[in-house]
Parts: sequence; C-alpha cells; structure tokens
Amino acid sequence: MHAPSRSVWSVAKSSGKVELLPENLAEVFDRVDGEGEHSNDLVQTSVAAQKRIETFKERVGSPLGTSEPIHITVAQRDDAASLIDSLLVQDEQYQLWLGSWQGVFDGVQSREAMDSYIHRAGVAAAQQ
Repeated sequence: MHAPSRSVWSVAKSSGKVELLPENLAEVFDRVDGEGEHSNDLVQTSVAAQKRIETFKERVGSPLGTSEPIHITVAQRDDAASLIDSLLVQDEQYQLWLGSWQGVFDGVQSREAMDSYIHRAGVAAAQQ
C-alpha cells in the first residue's frame, strides 16, 4: 500500500496557485489532501496489522493460508481472532480512502459528489 505524494497541493497552497482554482475544485482537492494525510495513518496501521499476523504465523508455525486444520491453544485462537479483526477494520478503512480517490479519477467537481464515492466504498467494504 502506498499513498500518493501530497507535496503538489502543499506547494500550490503556499505559492498562492490554489486561489486560481474555482472554489468547488479547491474544496475537492483540499478534501483529497486531507484524505491523503489520513491515508498515511491508515497505511501505517494496516502494515502493522499485517506484520502482527506474520509474527503470529511464525509463533504458531503455521502458514494459516491453507484449508488444513491447525492446532493452536485457546489463547492463540483468541489472539488470531483479534489480529484478523484488526486487519479487517484496517482494510475497510483503506477501501473508504480508495473511494475518495476514485472520485478524483472520475473528475468529481463537488464535495457532495465525493461523499457518494466514499459511501459506495463503505457499502462495498461492509459486504466483504
């Protein structure tokens, strides 16, 4: 997972070029920049959750990616459930973030239209 560079918006704001944009586009790009900042947090926590899963797999000596039964203790089962839940939550948050970027790629021109992209991404994430 990689977040796009946010430096272009920062430079545009500091140089005054943002003021050349129509207000509705400036609002959209400002929201996208905020989402980019949020994404940095999401990527970090998601990577940490994935690493905790990898560490768990090493501790129990199982790849966890097979259909074969594995033998773990009750405590390990509870640990695995917590780790998987954390990873699913992070994945849902990441999908919401991707929804906002899809709106940008589709040329969204208003904050209200961007909200519908984020909503659709949330519904899709909840169905998984």
